[in-house]
Amino acid sequence: MTGTTIKQIDIITSILSLDNNAKVTVVDEDVDNLIWHKDYQNPNNLTKEDILSEQTKLQTIEDA
Repeated sequence: MTGTTIKQIDIITSILSLDNNAKVTVVDEDVDNLIWHKDYQNPNNLTKEDILSEQTKLQTIEDA
């Protein structure tokens, strides 16, 4: 795979995949350091496990 760059799926991409209306800031690409915006306080109750699971799923698709 010379010359190919593997795209790393980030936390915000994973969150938006689960909730495309999410208004959140991810600090230092750390799932434990999310700041939900005042007008959008995680109404879908996304958990750390949900987000990391989605990230793994998306990364598997990207790597295929």
